[in-house]
Amino acid sequence: MLPPNYALTVVTAPASEPVSLVEAKEHLRVSHDEENVLIEQLIQSAREQVENDTARALFTQTLRLSLDRFPSGPDNAIRLPRPPLASVSSIAYVDTAGDSQTLSGAAYQVDAYSEPGRVVPVYGTSWPSARCQPNAVTVQYVAGWTVGTMPAAAKQLVLLWVSHLYDRRDPVNVGNIVSPMPMAIETLTWRLRWGHY
Repeated sequence: MLPPNYALTVVTAPASEPVSLVEAKEHLRVSHDEENVLIEQLIQSAREQVENDTARALFTQTLRLSLDRFPSGPDNAIRLPRPPLASVSSIAYVDTAGDSQTLSGAAYQVDAYSEPGRVVPVYGTSWPSARCQPNAVTVQYVAGWTVGTMPAAAKQLVLLWVSHLYDRRDPVNVGNIVSPMPMAIETLTWRLRWGHY
């Protein structure tokens, strides 16, 4: 579990989207080019929606987790949101004297197999003392799948969201009838959130 006070920031967004414009247009059965810009915006919105709903990073991106302190106690792991974890770039902290420090990569061990991924001090050591202040500890890391590793369920979920957003562009609710979310979106969201893909 994450501590109560933390912040997660996207440092570098994905260089590309998990679904191409061509794939989205084929899924929507759109052959003209007049709505290309709209469809590209919908792809990004759909990816962001899926990432939010599933608490995952779909495509490789750099994230920064800010904590008020290092974890302590028997479970001193820093859990990194938005799996899958690819790598940890750096762990920086403000020491008790108020100076910024960066931990050596040899001082901690990265577990990219767990979900969420985690970082722990190497065996027989503990985290250094950090000043008690907001955002005293920052972990910068890379998370997300690549083109070759992304599950088909994730790509399909993005396409379903693109279709849903494309078909329902107007906020008009005719006759107060609410259109339910397609069951496929709910099912795939649940599967991805809990790692059943």
